[in-house]
Amino acid sequence: MTNLPTTGNPAAKAGQKMEMSSKGTKQAEPPIETKPAKKKRKMSKEAKERVRAKTHAKHKVKHAIAQAEKDARWKAKQKEKEEREMLRKMEDDLP
Repeated sequence: MTNLPTTGNPAAKAGQKMEMSSKGTKQAEPPIETKPAKKKRKMSKEAKERVRAKTHAKHKVKHAIAQAEKDARWKAKQKEKEEREMLRKMEDDLP
């Protein structure tokens, strides 16, 4: 029994009992059994809003932390720059 090759449809593949090969016919492997997909529950508008607000808050916190780190790096860089400038002035003042 030869069927046209089916692509992507496991139910159609399960219908194929025999496969043809150069050496003759052989029994096809049984299809792999899978669990049916779990249906997603619909979220209420209030739940969607809570999730959106929570995500927004997380992003705000993440941004605030990143901004604080950036400011700290900038302040350290400025302090270093001022120290170098002060040392340069002191060296220039020496005879």
